[in-house]
Amino acid sequence: MTGWQKLAVILESWKRIPQDFEFQTQKLLEIINSCPSDEEKSALVWMLSRNLRARPVDMAFLLKVFFNSYSLPGWMVEQSFLVNADKAEALAQLVPDIETDISIHEVLNGYQQIKIRDAVQNEIWIRYIWQHTGQQGRWLFNRLITGSYLCPLNEDVLPAALSVISGLPGYIFKNRLSDLDSHTFDWPGLSRQLPINSLVPRPLVEIIEIRLSELENQEGRHYDSIFIPRHLQRGLLIMGPDSTKLFSETLNEICAVNGAPVHTHTPMCSDVFYDDRTAPNYQIYTHNYLSDYPLFEEEKISKGKDPATVTVSDQAFSLTLIALPTMPISKVSWSETKAADHNILLISHELSTPNELKFYQLMPERFVANAMLMYVKRHAHTAGQWEEITLGMKHHDFPDLVPVARWQPPDEWLHTDEWKAGTKQLLGEKFGPVTTILPGWQVQIAFDAIALSKKTKSGFTIPRCEILNWQLNPLTDETDNICDLYHYFHASTN
Repeated sequence: MTGWQKLAVILESWKRIPQDFEFQTQKLLEIINSCPSDEEKSALVWMLSRNLRARPVDMAFLLKVFFNSYSLPGWMVEQSFLVNADKAEALAQLVPDIETDISIHEVLNGYQQIKIRDAVQNEIWIRYIWQHTGQQGRWLFNRLITGSYLCPLNEDVLPAALSVISGLPGYIFKNRLSDLDSHTFDWPGLSRQLPINSLVPRPLVEIIEIRLSELENQEGRHYDSIFIPRHLQRGLLIMGPDSTKLFSETLNEICAVNGAPVHTHTPMCSDVFYDDRTAPNYQIYTHNYLSDYPLFEEEKISKGKDPATVTVSDQAFSLTLIALPTMPISKVSWSETKAADHNILLISHELSTPNELKFYQLMPERFVANAMLMYVKRHAHTAGQWEEITLGMKHHDFPDLVPVARWQPPDEWLHTDEWKAGTKQLLGEKFGPVTTILPGWQVQIAFDAIALSKKTKSGFTIPRCEILNWQLNPLTDETDNICDLYHYFHASTN
C-alpha cells in the first residue's frame, strides 16, 4: 500500500468511525515512523495539521476531466451520485484501479500546481494522480482539490505524536504547526527548541473535582496528595534560556525575569500556585508532576524538612520556586485540611501506566436535604423550557416556606415534561415569566455549602445544588428546616 493510499485508508476509517485519542496517536506514530524520508514526513504532518477549504477546481471540472479520460456513459455517473451523496467518493469509485505508487509529498506538489489554476495543467495533474493511487487515495485527492477536506483528527493528536517522537512538550508543536505555510518545511527544524519569546503558554493542566467516596470505586490507581494553601493563586511559569515569565490562570503575563533557574531544561512550562501578596518578590509553589520536566531534585523533596527551592531574580523581580511535598492519600483528612485552610490536589495514575497522570481537587462530601419547588421561570428564548427553578425550605421565623436555592436546568435536561405534568395542579400566581408553584412537589437535593445571605428572606443560601430525586408530596413534614440544616452543616464541617 502506498503512502498516499495508506493515509487515505486511515482517514476514511476515522471519518466513518471516530477513534479514541490514544488509538489515533499510536497509529499516527506508526505512519510517521514508516515515512521513507524527511520530505514525506513534512508533507504528512502538514496535511494532518489543518483543514484545507480552498477550492482550486469544482466538481464540474472534475467531471470534465473524467469524461475526457474514460469512456463511461453519463447515466452511470448520475446513478452513482444518486447512490452516494459524497460525489468525490462516487467519482473515485468509477476510475479503474492501477497498481502503482505515489507519495504524499508528490500528491501535495500536484495540489500546489493545481492551485495555479491553469486548466490544461490542472487536467494533466488530476489524471496523473488518479492513475497513480487507489480508490481511497482518489477520494481523498478529490476532496482536497474541491475544498472539502476536513482533517478528522482531534487537534491535540498530532502534537501528542510529535511530542513522543521528539521528547519535547506537545504545546510547542501546536504553536508551530499553525504557522506552517507549505508542506516543504524543514522537518528536523520542527523539533528544534524555541527561545522563550516565541513560546505561547500552554493550557494549564485539567483539574477534576472529586470526593473521597468516589475514590473508593477506582481500584488499580495510585494517589498522592498535595496540600495547597487557599490564599495562593493558580498560574503558569514558562522558562526559557534567556528569561522566565509568570502568567495568571487566564494566561495574562504578570512579570518577566531575566535568566532561568539553573540546571533547568528549557524551554518548559510548569503549573504553579503563587502568592501575589509578596510582589515583586513572588513565592511560587509547584511540583515536578506539574512541570514539563523536573524542577527539583527528588531526594531534596523527599527529606521533607526544608522545602527544596529554586530562585531566579533580576533588579525588578524575584521568583522563588518552592517544592510542594506529597503524601499518600490514606493520610488525608478533610476536616483537618479545612481547618488548616488548605485545598488538596490529588495526583493519580494507573498502576500499570505511572507516567500518565491525572489531577483532582478533593472536594468535601455532599449533604442531602429535602426541599419544595416554589417558583419556575420560563426560558426567554426556548419555548417550553425552564430557565430557572427556585427551591424552598421551612424556617423557624416564618410560617411558610422560604426560598433557599436556585437551580438552572441544563439544556439537555430530559425531565421538564415530567415536572410540568407533576406540577400541573400546583400552579399558582404568575409574575411575568415566573410562575408560583404551591407546596406539593418535593425535591431531594445534594449540596456542599450553605452560606449566610442578606439578599434572601431566609437569611441563608445554598449556592450550588444538584437535583437527586423528586416526588409528589402535598405534606411539608419531610421538608428540611434551613436554620437547623445550617447549624448541622457547619458543626459537621468545622
